[in-house]
Amino acid sequence: MFVSTGDEKEEVNDNPIEQVRLTVPITDDLTQPVLTFRTWVLGILDCAILSFVNQFFGYRQNQLFVGSVSVQIVVLPLGKLMAATLPTRKFKISPFSDYKLSMNPGPFNMKEHTLITIFASSARGSGGCSVTIFFILVLCCYFKLYMAISVFFFFFLRERSMPKKIQMGCL
Repeated sequence: MFVSTGDEKEEVNDNPIEQVRLTVPITDDLTQPVLTFRTWVLGILDCAILSFVNQFFGYRQNQLFVGSVSVQIVVLPLGKLMAATLPTRKFKISPFSDYKLSMNPGPFNMKEHTLITIFASSARGSGGCSVTIFFILVLCCYFKLYMAISVFFFFFLRERSMPKKIQMGCL
């Protein structure tokens, strides 16, 4: 909701839930880094570990499910520990480019924490969903394809490469 005060518009936080209103900002800080070294390392590790744990405990008679909330709780101190211990020096990606990457671009922020939770939540069942998310991200980031094209390309390749018996299964 916008409130007009003369020449500028001011956004009003009118969320009916008080806890959300107090903790979630209504603006986006574009200076906070998101796709950092910490995000990728913690996100991929948590996705793999959660996928393994859920698959492992899925074979029990009384199945046990570990959700992404538990990963969200564990990741916060790990992210802050990585922010305190990783070097802040910038590394050159390639000798042919001037692009540099820092393993520690600053303090661990809410955007990184949220993205790591999204990584972990993709490991709900087995590892199949994790591979799908990773493949689509590679198509988007590395090959510079749009998200919709990447999703279509993944499912098109999957249909062409799998035998008919597997296509009729759970995949």
